[in-house]
Amino acid sequence: MSTFMSDPARAEKLDKAGIAWRAAAVSQAQGEGQVDPAGYVARYQRESYEDWRGRGKLSAFSEDFRDWAKYCNSLAKSKGLTIMPD
Repeated sequence: MSTFMSDPARAEKLDKAGIAWRAAAVSQAQGEGQVDPAGYVARYQRESYEDWRGRGKLSAFSEDFRDWAKYCNSLAKSKGLTIMPD
């Protein structure tokens, strides 16, 4: 369960959404011909996490973050995923 949330129900929803996103990412990587789709996604997740973490807390207010969020929203719609399930 997510360690960043104080509300267990909300944390569980985010965890479930994360699982669905990872599954879609692995499927996409497989479709793109990645030899180790799950490993590829795991490496990309780690690298992305470290990149955003390294930018600091105020990066959430940056144009880069807004662009990334728009991209994620668009990708979610195209894959039938929800970012924050009900």
